[in-house]
Amino acid sequence: MEIGHKALVLDCGSGETKGMLFEAVSHDAEGYTISVAEVCKLGSLGDALAAEGGATSEAAAEFATKLAALRAEHAPRTVAIGVSAWFRAANAETLAAAAAFFDALGEGVAVLKLSTADEAKLEAAAVAHAAQRSGMGVPDVVMGSGGGSIQFTLFEDAAPAASFCIPKGFREGKGAIVTEGAAGMQAWSEAVQGMVASTMAEAGLGLQGGTAIAISACYYGACDAKIGGGELAPAVASEDAASTFDAFTKKPTAVIRRDASKTKNWSAEAKALSNATLQRELFRTLLRPDCKVFFRRDWQLPGASSDAPTVSFRTTWSAGWFLQLLVGTAAAAEDAEDAEDEKKEQQGAAPATPAPPAAAPQKASGSGGGVGRVLLFAGLAAAVGFGLKLYLKQKSGDGETKAATH
Repeated sequence: MEIGHKALVLDCGSGETKGMLFEAVSHDAEGYTISVAEVCKLGSLGDALAAEGGATSEAAAEFATKLAALRAEHAPRTVAIGVSAWFRAANAETLAAAAAFFDALGEGVAVLKLSTADEAKLEAAAVAHAAQRSGMGVPDVVMGSGGGSIQFTLFEDAAPAASFCIPKGFREGKGAIVTEGAAGMQAWSEAVQGMVASTMAEAGLGLQGGTAIAISACYYGACDAKIGGGELAPAVASEDAASTFDAFTKKPTAVIRRDASKTKNWSAEAKALSNATLQRELFRTLLRPDCKVFFRRDWQLPGASSDAPTVSFRTTWSAGWFLQLLVGTAAAAEDAEDAEDEKKEQQGAAPATPAPPAAAPQKASGSGGGVGRVLLFAGLAAAVGFGLKLYLKQKSGDGETKAATH
């Protein structure tokens, strides 16, 4: 894929939608340098499609209008809209509305219907990229969560070994807390602990140690509970993080007292309490007490030149998807180059000089630095084996292709 390739992705999560713009800045022996920018924020597409009117509702129309405006403003080569946990759990009526909505978007928009494994693995790929480029090194665990699910990926020898996704997100707990107060929060705590424990037991896993990088709602929960975050923040022991989350859930808030008159933001309180409860149980059930946890969201990674010494990056599944797209396109170009070299050899011409090998991935030390700029995303992508479904809208046929560029 040529440098300068842009991709626009509407990341339609369970709670909100973010418009993300990706661009390939450079490529060298260490891998790709890409920039990431959030260009819009919308509500939940799932909620819009479930509302009266479905795909033709005013709320759904807002998504289509915004997507068209962003395409006109940024002129991306690749355009995609991704759906995850809410889509996997949607009823037949909402799925029908989604199909009509996607069809109305027209040609040139890839619809990414993420499986549970896709979401976990793509998040892990984005984190591995950022951790390597920053000099931190690949962690032992990547963990994330959202409105509809919990994901975590385990690494061995700096390569992804296994990914897991649990269909429990903070929206479920928020509903229980709003409805039942303290009793609902207790039931939510037990539900999360049980689901994480059963997932690990089924996989024959024990508590995970070493280093972990926590993203998405794990990061937001840390911000709410005032646990260290930001790119340069040091690691926090898992035990300390869990204790801080626990203290946050025991604050005498209006939502737990069932006194709506005491706050104008009751729903936001319930969301924060639900997420903190989820994080507490996730950390206690998944990680060893001494596991070193880095909370991360936005990164400043080494840039391509002295004029642009850093680039912004955000660790989301959509960033992992764009990296996969780059690697897949580059692999196709390499295959074409190999075929051309073979043809030249048959004709007596010298083959093209091969590109230098990428640096080997390094394991995180837990200190947050000192490893050096290293990246082997192609090897990471091969190890992950994503299996992501890409759908390019067409006017005829089933519309499925391997790419979505124009």
